[in-house]
Amino acid sequence: IGVRLVGSEMCIRDRPYPEHAKEKNINGHVTVNILVNKEGSVEKVKLLDSQPEGVFDQVAVNSVKTWSFSPAHYQGRVVSVWVKQKLKFQVN
Repeated sequence: IGVRLVGSEMCIRDRPYPEHAKEKNINGHVTVNILVNKEGSVEKVKLLDSQPEGVFDQVAVNSVKTWSFSPAHYQGRVVSVWVKQKLKFQVN
């Protein structure tokens, strides 16, 4: 049995939006796996899925790298953990 944190879907409104996507009114999403270390900082980000592919990938990864979390605990110890997160991008 491992530690599992379930991410929720997040809508990105205050993050940079790719200019070409904004001009063309393109919405989409990016799903990533985030390795949260024992201090609660993001150690790695792995891209799992994106729609439309390639449009929001870099903005999503750069944004997630700035996040911080409360450290995960397992059997009384602080541990690193992978978190899956879906980020939605909407023009309006």
